[in-house]
Amino acid sequence: MLTVFTTLVSLGATVASGGYRSTLLLPRSDDRAAGLFVLALGCATAVSLLSALVPLVPAGLAPTVLADPVARMALVLFPVALLAAEAVQTLTVWHSRFDRFRLVSTLRVVQSGTTLAVQLGVGIALAAGVIAGGAGSRLAALGLVGGVWLLTRDRARFGAVSRAGVVRLAGRYQRFPRFSAPAALLNVAATRAPVLLLAVFFGSAVVGQFGVAFGALALPLGLVTGAVGEVFFVRAADAYRAGTLPTLTR
Repeated sequence: MLTVFTTLVSLGATVASGGYRSTLLLPRSDDRAAGLFVLALGCATAVSLLSALVPLVPAGLAPTVLADPVARMALVLFPVALLAAEAVQTLTVWHSRFDRFRLVSTLRVVQSGTTLAVQLGVGIALAAGVIAGGAGSRLAALGLVGGVWLLTRDRARFGAVSRAGVVRLAGRYQRFPRFSAPAALLNVAATRAPVLLLAVFFGSAVVGQFGVAFGALALPLGLVTGAVGEVFFVRAADAYRAGTLPTLTR
């Protein structure tokens, strides 16, 4: 159930912000970037609220894997986990814009450490504890690291943000929800589709074994590509404006 839950959260978080999360590094102006930050979190909040309606679907109408009692309990946590996941990713891009990579690393460590602690502590007594750990870890990372910094250090950057300005930014960067977000969803779906197919045809035990194996194999590659990708993403925006993007890419 944890594997299915995290897969659904990963798929949802890919498009929850409408793709606007990826725009935070593009503007030269910090005020415009702040408006895009508000826009991304606003879209994610709306999607999370809509996802709260999923647990209301009668068990008889839900797919078999979601009709499981533990899965039904997990669906209640899904909106919180989805919003927390998108907020953490958006904060990561925001802090990366200002080269706060040490803070981003701390955020990741807090999230991973909290996940492990909650899953070990609660999972022994309650089957849904591992799922609660995933949602709780993102909330901890969001509150203890990213959110506190945002409220104490970056509050002034949001002083010029207005509703009209956010609406204008949504129109200016409309190609991201139209093209970038669907493309990102396809990328994630390509690696996550086996989880959902295995859940439908072979049951939760096989999915769990697949999830452990997939995580073990993806860990080394993810450590390298994740770290390099985050830094490259920040530098690429500056390099594009300076005309040195091909050199940086090589």
